[in-house]
Amino acid sequence: MASAVAEKIDKLLETLKQPSTIKAIGTLLGLVGYAIQPDKVIEILIAIQVFAAIVNGLYDANPRKSIPSEKKITPEDVSGMVRAEIASMIAAKKAKQ
Repeated sequence: MASAVAEKIDKLLETLKQPSTIKAIGTLLGLVGYAIQPDKVIEILIAIQVFAAIVNGLYDANPRKSIPSEKKITPEDVSGMVRAEIASMIAAKKAKQ
């Protein structure tokens, strides 16, 4: 039974380490701040955004990994594109006749 509890605690700690969980906790704290002082809504929203930006900056070790790498165009790719274009032009001319 002790190992089951330890596994649940480990799972909880792993969940709390995830950036989405940390940002959700920050958002909930912002809602608490709004409940306490609703007239400070702008400052609270700015604080939530800054907190989320800091979490994103600290947890994203490689920010370029989300940017898709561009495929290099080979001569075979160009040849295929030209052939497809010529075939579509021929088909269009035949359709008009």
